Amino acid sequence: MIAVISAMLLSAALILPAARRGRRDIPRPWEVRVRETRLTAGFGAVLWLEALLLCACMDGSLFSAYPPAFRQNILFFLAASILLGGFAFLSYFVKTVYVYEDRIVCVGLTGKAAEMPWAQVEHIKILSPQRIRLLYPGDKSIMVSGERRSMAAFTDCAARYLPARVDKGPLTALRTRAKRRA
Repeated sequence: MIAVISAMLLSAALILPAARRGRRDIPRPWEVRVRETRLTAGFGAVLWLEALLLCACMDGSLFSAYPPAFRQNILFFLAASILLGGFAFLSYFVKTVYVYEDRIVCVGLTGKAAEMPWAQVEHIKILSPQRIRLLYPGDKSIMVSGERRSMAAFTDCAARYLPARVDKGPLTALRTRAKRRA
C-alpha cells in the first residue's frame, strides 16, 4: 500500500513541473484555450482509486495466499492503473492548445510548447466532434481535442484563420452540427 501511494505521489510530483513549465512560456492574450475534457481527469482518478482499492483488499503480506499467476496479474493491474492514471492526469493538466490570430501554440505532455502558424496548415481532418487534426508539411500535425465549448470556439477561429487553399467543408459541417445540438 505504501509503495502504491509513493508511486502516485511520485507521478504527481512529475506532473506539477510539466504543468508549470507549459504555462510559463505562453503569452497571455490568447483567443481560445483548448484543454482536455474533465472526463480525462476523472478517468485518472478512477484508475488511481482502483490501485488503492486493490491494495486495500489484498493481504498485507504482498498477496502470499494467492497463486503466483494471480499475484503477477494483480501487480500488473496495479502498475497499469498507476501509470495510466498518471498519464490521464498529465493529459488533463498539461496538454493544452492556445489559439492566436497568426499561430497555434500546442503544449505537449512534457510541457514543451510548439508553435505552428495558421498559414502553413495544408489539410484538416475531423476525427470526431471533439477531435480535430491540423496537418502541416513534413508529416507534422497538431491534434486539438477538448470540451464542447472550447472546441466550438476553436472551430470558429479555425474557419477565420485557415488559409483559403484549405478545404473548410468538414469544419463548416462540424460547426453546423454543434449549433444544432446547442
